[in-house]
Amino acid sequence: MHLVKGTVLPVPAPKRPDERQFKVGDRVTVSLSAGRIVDGVVKAVMNRVDGVRLQVDYGEDETALVYPWQVWAPRV
Repeated sequence: MHLVKGTVLPVPAPKRPDERQFKVGDRVTVSLSAGRIVDGVVKAVMNRVDGVRLQVDYGEDETALVYPWQVWAPRV
C-alpha cells in the first residue's frame, strides 16, 4: 500500500466496556423495543460472544433478553 503524504487513514475507536455490573436480583428500569419502558428484575446475566446480555423478568409472565445499554438505571 502506497501512502500519499498528508493522507490520514480512519482508525476505529476502541469499544468502551460498560463499567456497570449487574447481578441476579437487581431491580432495573429497561427500555424495550418500540420505546416501551418497564421495571423488572434481573433473572440471569449471560456472557456471550457479542457481549453481556441480561434476562429481565417484568409483568406477569414476561421476560426480555436485553443489552446493558438498554438499562436506564438500577432501581433502589
